[in-house]
Amino acid sequence: MNRADRQRTINENLQLVRFSNRSGSHTGCVRYFPNNTDAHEDTKWEICKFLARAGREFITEAIFDSGELYDRWGGRADIFVLDEGIIIEVLESETEEQFREKTKKYPESLEVCGVNKDNWKKELGFLGG
Repeated sequence: MNRADRQRTINENLQLVRFSNRSGSHTGCVRYFPNNTDAHEDTKWEICKFLARAGREFITEAIFDSGELYDRWGGRADIFVLDEGIIIEVLESETEEQFREKTKKYPESLEVCGVNKDNWKKELGFLGG
């Protein structure tokens, strides 16, 4: 993907994020969410370091727009990889059913990856290059 196409993809994906969240989050910065466990936040941090080193654009704790057209959205993603359109959910204490329910709150056009502290490197390795 050339530079212009990559930036277009990033911009299009940012439009899926609630405006107040989009303007308050900086790409490439890790946002701490106090409702999460330390283990959850530590894994999120490790993944974000990996993404930053790979040159990926991401935001954390992205809240998706839940306006009239997207009334079923409104989910909060741990990590949203903007240049790939991938949501990364760190699964710390969620059941498979809770994870499936959470993914229903995300735009259908996006891929959702559920990872944990033990498998994220294997599951997300394709984002490293």
